[in-house]
Amino acid sequence: MPLRPIADFLRYHARFFTGKVKISPRGQAALPGAPAGYRPFLTVARKSPTASPAAALRVTFRVHKVNFWQRTLLPYGSIPFFAGAPGFISKTYLVNPQQSSFCGLYQWESAQAAQTYIESYQGRFMRRNALPGSVSFEIQPIADKDEA
Repeated sequence: MPLRPIADFLRYHARFFTGKVKISPRGQAALPGAPAGYRPFLTVARKSPTASPAAALRVTFRVHKVNFWQRTLLPYGSIPFFAGAPGFISKTYLVNPQQSSFCGLYQWESAQAAQTYIESYQGRFMRRNALPGSVSFEIQPIADKDEA
């Protein structure tokens, strides 16, 4: 099912204004699963998702220079478009200023939801704003704690 920007935007705001989404600035501590040299700076998460996370998506990309636009305006401005997407559970933003690169660590309800995100308008937007050829996407399954 393709993502729809207006529907995702409205769904996010419905979640936000009913207290179902939490936005938290993160400290400088390292995060498990993060690439070396990256520091978390923002986390967005649904408070009570309808399903457990089944897929982790890691997106990395480089920019010409880490600036106010990429560190503040773009992350906060993009939240309504991915946090309202069907299957979204959480995202942590990370930055590596020495390499002028960013990373997003997502959790999705399914690998299909993560793949849909990659192929959607959000994935295309990332490719346009990153240095050519620097965007990478990696989807990994998350083991169900009950099965482990």
